[in-house]
Amino acid sequence: MGVGTGPMKSASGRALVIAAAILGLALVAFLVLAGAQRAGATFPGANGRIAFDSDRDGDFEIFRMNDDGTGQRQLTDNTANDYGASYAPNSGRIAFQSDRTGDFDLFAMRANGSHERNLTKNPATDDEPAFSPNGRRIVFDSNRDGDYDIYVMRADGTHVRQLTNNPGNDAVPTFSPRGDSIAFVSDRGGMFDLFLMKADGSHERDIRPDKATENYPSFSPSGGRIAFERRQGADDIEVAVARINGSKLKVLTDNDDEDFAPVFSPDGKKIAYDSLGNIRVMNRDGSHSHRVTLDPNTDEYADWGARP
Repeated sequence: MGVGTGPMKSASGRALVIAAAILGLALVAFLVLAGAQRAGATFPGANGRIAFDSDRDGDFEIFRMNDDGTGQRQLTDNTANDYGASYAPNSGRIAFQSDRTGDFDLFAMRANGSHERNLTKNPATDDEPAFSPNGRRIVFDSNRDGDYDIYVMRADGTHVRQLTNNPGNDAVPTFSPRGDSIAFVSDRGGMFDLFLMKADGSHERDIRPDKATENYPSFSPSGGRIAFERRQGADDIEVAVARINGSKLKVLTDNDDEDFAPVFSPDGKKIAYDSLGNIRVMNRDGSHSHRVTLDPNTDEYADWGARP
């Protein structure tokens, strides 16, 4: 939705800031710093390719690469902006968001970039899709009821159902590896906290109330931990991990750069994230961080697919 704490580097983020002003949302100043897309769910398996978006051809498009940065290939190619790639569990499809219709809709395509299809066709902003573990559903956020809430639909775009409904903004959803719960973020308490709920929208709970502004949750493949970005100061964003109940926080990055939007690898041993316009990969304990994209333009928002 664009409530991320990473730098706003895309047209999507700028559009959402304007939308926020129109809607009179209280957090416009915060949204100016927002990114606009997220990593999808991580499903257990052998490490496959990494999908990401990049503006290296003049606007944002979806790319994929091997997990060491080799074999980079552009998947979408149009004059609009395509963001937020999310792999299906078998890595055969990718969901993403695009403004090619004049507003942001959710699209899906084969993992080779063919057979693109608009799934939502709604005049509101629909974004940040993530597949369920069985590949039959997609969870996403939308402002179609006036503020941002979490929705779920079948993977073909039918049977859309609203899961959250409150005066705050709920966004950046992702399924747990078992599919029985959804992590998301919400500002209903005044700042963005990490929340969990059951997959049917019941039993919502704030797992890290008012600790700091935290965003972009990504379950570990075992489902026991969540990686996320944590704002520790005005210009200090780091990648952190905690248990799914919010305890045992560990900050994995510690530098003057803004590190955000983490996602676990399918084998659970590594984490990909964004830093200074590049995709980086590190061990799950924060060691051995290295760049896997070296393009001078902006490469961002990775999703790590399992090997087909």
